[in-house]
This record gives sequence, C-alpha cells and structure tokens, in this order.
Amino acid sequence: MDELIESLRGLIEDNWTKLASGLAMMVVGWWIGKRRAQSAWRKKEFLDRLNVSLNSIHDGRLLIRTVLEKSCQEIFLNTVAVD
Repeated sequence: MDELIESLRGLIEDNWTKLASGLAMMVVGWWIGKRRAQSAWRKKEFLDRLNVSLNSIHDGRLLIRTVLEKSCQEIFLNTVAVD
C-alpha cells in the first residue's frame, strides 16, 4: 500500500502542471457554459433545442413527459437543417 501511495505521489509531483492546467481549463469551460445557459434562459431563446415528448390524456388531464431534449446541432448533421 505504501508503494502505491509513493508511486501516486511521484506521478503527481512529476505532472502537477498538466493536472493543474487541465483542472483550470475544465473550470473555465464550466463557467463559460453556465454563463451561456444563463444568458439563453434570461432571453427565453430556446430555438436551437429539440424536445421529444410523450403526451397522453388520463382522466381528463393532459400528461406531458419529456423523453429527450438536445440541441439541434446534436440531432441534425446538416448545418442547413440546423439553421
């Protein structure tokens, strides 16, 4: 067990700059994504989203269940179709 800890410590000491820069890039990407999502939510612009749902009527009530929600870029391969 001590050998495993020592080897991990050596690996981290040798590659700490790569780990730190990867973590920093992950945080920056998360921040940018969250900011874009908040901007779209404030503007109420969801024109680039595609929802697939199952709708049914039970006891006089409309029940809507969303099965899939993705951006059009993930669904359509053609950029003209996305636009």
